[in-house]
Amino acid sequence: MGAPGWRDHEGATRKLRGLEKMSWIKATVQFLHAWRHPDEIAREVEAELRFHIEMRTRANIEVGMRPDQAQLAARQSFGDFDRIKTKCCEINRSLPVDSTVLKMAIYITIAVLAGGAALWAVNMSHAENRSARYSQS
Repeated sequence: MGAPGWRDHEGATRKLRGLEKMSWIKATVQFLHAWRHPDEIAREVEAELRFHIEMRTRANIEVGMRPDQAQLAARQSFGDFDRIKTKCCEINRSLPVDSTVLKMAIYITIAVLAGGAALWAVNMSHAENRSARYSQS
C-alpha cells in the first residue's frame, strides 16, 4: 500500500483531469469559464486544497497528535501548496482536447478554404472571359 501519510496522487490527478469523462461541451464551457475568471478559479482551487489539508489535520489529531503538530504534519505531507495550486489552475485552463489535433484541424480547414477560394477565383476569371467573348460576337 504505502507509507502512512502517503497520498494517492494518481487518484487526485485523475479527479482533476475528469475532463476526459465529462461531455466535450461541458469541458469546453469549463475551459472558457476558467480563462474568463482566473481569480475565481484560483480561489476555488485554494479553498479545495485547504479543505484537504484540514481533513488531514483532523485525521492526525484523531490518531493522537497535538493540533499544532497535526497541522504541520498535514502541510508537510501535502507538499508545496503554491506549486500544487498553480498546477491545478493550469489544469483548469487547459484545452479539453489534445491541442495537436485541434491545430491539425485548423490547418486542414484553412487549406480547404484557401483551395475553395482559389477554385472560385479561377472559375470567376474564366466566366468573365466567356461572357466577354459572347458579348463581342
